Amino acid sequence: MVLKSIWFNLTTANKITLHNIEEMMTNEGFDVKFIDGLLYSFKKRIEVHGEDQFRKWICELNYTLPEEFHNKETCLSVYERSSEWIEEEIRRLEAETRLSWTEQAADLEIEDERACKVQLVIRHRLTEVISDILDQ
Repeated sequence: MVLKSIWFNLTTANKITLHNIEEMMTNEGFDVKFIDGLLYSFKKRIEVHGEDQFRKWICELNYTLPEEFHNKETCLSVYERSSEWIEEEIRRLEAETRLSWTEQAADLEIEDERACKVQLVIRHRLTEVISDILDQ
């Protein structure tokens, strides 16, 4: 996948819905519990900021970790629910990028290996999902 900037465009951004995000993640084989956790945090963000701000925010993430997952305990909870899938995604990311997961996660601040893996998977795969939705 070629890295590219995702510019916020209202017409294109209207494709960003919780339904479309869930459908894309499901089609890509994401773990059901992982999907549920992400969607839960997105629903809370929409309740606070509204759908338009959510769309703008998620389109601008572009390989940035959502704030909701900067917390070690939150990430450990995700890892406990989806550890097998997370570990498989780490192996896939290493194969795709030809970099170890520790090299890819060098800028992440959490020292717990499990939480750090969750953060790496979220920021990488979420960006791909949003990009794929916008490209449809």
